[in-house]
Amino acid sequence: MWRNIVCLVAVVALCVPAICLAQDSSSGQGGYQSGAQQGGSGTMQRDWSGGQAGGMQGMQGRGMQDAMAARNAFIQGHIASMLALFSQSEIALGQIAVDKAKNNDVKQFAQTLVKEHQNSVDQLSKILPQAIVSRLRLQELTQVAQNAVQRAGQGGQGTPYTVMRPAGDDTNISQSPTPLLDLEVNAVQNWVGLSTAELIGAQNVDFDKAFVGQQIAAHINLLSKLRAVDAVATGQLKQIVQNDEKVTIQHLNQLKQIMDNLQKS
Repeated sequence: MWRNIVCLVAVVALCVPAICLAQDSSSGQGGYQSGAQQGGSGTMQRDWSGGQAGGMQGMQGRGMQDAMAARNAFIQGHIASMLALFSQSEIALGQIAVDKAKNNDVKQFAQTLVKEHQNSVDQLSKILPQAIVSRLRLQELTQVAQNAVQRAGQGGQGTPYTVMRPAGDDTNISQSPTPLLDLEVNAVQNWVGLSTAELIGAQNVDFDKAFVGQQIAAHINLLSKLRAVDAVATGQLKQIVQNDEKVTIQHLNQLKQIMDNLQKS
């Protein structure tokens, strides 16, 4: 059981950065074009593909500056999207623990987890284009977790949970204006479904210990990402990243203490 949980975290840790690199090196098809088209000012409203076009017209002067500004906007937008998805996945799993945990410390931690990650999502949603926030489909993660709980209750133990569809409204993800972003959303949806299925569906497993163990691995994964993106995040996003790093360390220390107490009881 514990090996399964750690393996799941490792897969997500490997997949998400790979998606980031693929999206960053693309010709703009996976960028934040839809957000830029729908409006507004601000760094993250820039059109990544448009910035590339500007760079193609000449690698000096204003064309170069526009290309670099668009590239930076793309990076900032992707970081914010990645963190928003992770926080929403923690909210979905935390809500399950609020309902299922028997130990008071675990239940209280889950309540804190939901509250503080919701704060992070709210802040990140304010600096992202609304079109991108919509494509993240954040509220679906809660439904994915609830569906996995229901399935486990109906005898679905041991059966891998898979969303098995692209995120977004597009029937063909390759035709989406943000295909790689949609793939990342789909990966996180599957992560929530698989994690919930492992926590709820496995036989003869102490839910409290399983949840705390899963959260320790997840917070180590998040901390590694926050420390990586802190070097490139700017402005308001950098403030959010640095605050999230402090909160993540606090959560990790709490989780370790709770696990110690659970093992002694």
